[in-house]
Amino acid sequence: MNDLFRKLNVLVRASVNELIGDEGPRKPLIHPDKLGQDADRQIKALRQAINEALDHEERLQTRVNDLQAEVENWDRQADDAVAQDDDVQARYAITQVQLAQQRLVLAESDLRDHQMVTQELIQRVNQLEAAVADARQSAPEQAPQADTSAIDRVSGVLHDMQSRITELGEMISAKDAATTSQATEGEQDDSIADEVVDDDLARRRDRLSKR
Repeated sequence: MNDLFRKLNVLVRASVNELIGDEGPRKPLIHPDKLGQDADRQIKALRQAINEALDHEERLQTRVNDLQAEVENWDRQADDAVAQDDDVQARYAITQVQLAQQRLVLAESDLRDHQMVTQELIQRVNQLEAAVADARQSAPEQAPQADTSAIDRVSGVLHDMQSRITELGEMISAKDAATTSQATEGEQDDSIADEVVDDDLARRRDRLSKR
């Protein structure tokens, strides 16, 4: 996820500098000449980033599906071991269920975050493309240095995109840091893991005895 944000920040920053320059928080004017190949090149690069993000989203979804299958597989093995009164194998399988579930929770969180960022990027690039199209239509009717709302909209979309990508990156990085800290604390307390296994084993015994 951090690699995605780094790439997006580079791309959006390049788009800002290429099309509107770097003169203060918002440069109010884009010269119509900038709305030719420069804009097309930046939009194409952003579209490519979207395609790569969608490809990675498919890989994340595959990871989630694989972990769901792993949880189900260990869950069946745990039930089979309990049914055979094999406590050693049952406890091992239950432990694997818990570990796979932890990985699944993280994978699902990564997928949700990635989907949020990808959809945000798609929306912003669509807005940029529409703003550039509007500016191109209005530019021939205006003097080269005219302060048109369509051209200013391109500037606004780019700066909003840059701010939003930065905001999302900081939000997800903070969440990742909190998740890592919680996972580390959980690994250090083995008694909690033992209690979880004991409780799970007891529930399975009770459930299977009623069949």
